[in-house]
Amino acid sequence: MKKLIGMILFLLVLAGCNNTVEDSQSIEDPENKETLENTTIDDEANEPEAEQKPEEKHEEKPIEEKEAIAISKDVVARFSKMLTELGKKNGWDFEHPADYEVAKPELVTVATEEFADQELKEYVEEYYCNCDSGWFPQMDDQVIRVKTDRQVDSFTINGIVLPSFVSDGYELTMDFKKEEDGWKMDGWSHTPIRGKDLNLTKDEIQQAFPNYTVIGEENGKDGTPIVRMESDVEIIGISKKDGTMSLIDWK
Repeated sequence: MKKLIGMILFLLVLAGCNNTVEDSQSIEDPENKETLENTTIDDEANEPEAEQKPEEKHEEKPIEEKEAIAISKDVVARFSKMLTELGKKNGWDFEHPADYEVAKPELVTVATEEFADQELKEYVEEYYCNCDSGWFPQMDDQVIRVKTDRQVDSFTINGIVLPSFVSDGYELTMDFKKEEDGWKMDGWSHTPIRGKDLNLTKDEIQQAFPNYTVIGEENGKDGTPIVRMESDVEIIGISKKDGTMSLIDWK
């Protein structure tokens, strides 16, 4: 009987020890927990940051020369058409000069307001007088030696217009500026070329006079080289020195 009671007590003690061990394993060690948390935070802090690419800057560039020439031709052509239409609409002529304030709303669609107020005001008021001194900026395929100086929002174009029977030749310079509603004239000037030694080529002369055909070369009375050209009605001579035109014969 004593042996049985002793065996039972032994089993009870053994069972109690097992429960104590399990309970101790289920309790978290605060120090270990803090260590784990710190390790996790440190690992997150040590993770490499995602590489940030610098923002790409799209730097504006000046327009190409070909585009600048096309813009200048278009603006000048619209300016010419505008002057004709304004004159017809308002009956402006040598007896009825133009009214700048009436013309200005149209002019500022092809010219900056500053250029219109400073230069075009006087120009328009004299444009319809039919004066021999009248001048209009020619900007087309007949202008030779065209060069441009281009910035992002502006450009300057320069070229030479050879003389004809009705107008003197000149070197033309025009400024253009880009505004919110498009490219506009922002300045112009012209310098006579009479007497200047341009040393023109046959190709340049042909470009300047597309309605004529080169038929030969000869020296003038003063020894100046002349390019002979013909049309359906006449034969002319163009000085290779300064582009001066002379009539040689009728056909």
